[in-house]
Amino acid sequence: MKTLAELKRELNIGNSITLVESPTMVSHKWLNIKRYVIKKQGNGVYLSPDKNDTKGSFLEFTNAKLTEYDGKEIRVYQPGHRELTAQEKYALDNCPSKRPENREIVETDIMTDSSRSYWMDKEYYQNIGMEYLENSRGTKRVNWDRDNITIVDEQIKGNLLLRYTIN
Repeated sequence: MKTLAELKRELNIGNSITLVESPTMVSHKWLNIKRYVIKKQGNGVYLSPDKNDTKGSFLEFTNAKLTEYDGKEIRVYQPGHRELTAQEKYALDNCPSKRPENREIVETDIMTDSSRSYWMDKEYYQNIGMEYLENSRGTKRVNWDRDNITIVDEQIKGNLLLRYTIN
């Protein structure tokens, strides 16, 4: 495999690529249509079926861990899901809003549309270095599925999102 930096260097204006697989959108409008790189920037390229176009769709290279390049194909993956670690489970189960001594604060927040317990939780997660358990910014976030709470982590390769061939 080549690096993302090599992909960015080797994919130049005028090169043609074709989307050959898109498992999440099986009837993708650009599937099996040759498109040309019409513009480059640091985080991706603009593609159009017309070489001389000035506007096109943007193919973003978000993360080196989620992008594979072998010189002939580009594969872009979704972030992967992983189980919570013991520390993450403990942090979620013991945040201030779930503690018995703060029950009255939480009940008051619910009745008055206040946010004191929210800010207590936010500070707690910041202090323990797990802000991603409280918000969705950054490379990790919580997937609050009812049956199975997981961490969506952009450092883990998930399912294939797009596969391009370089013509």
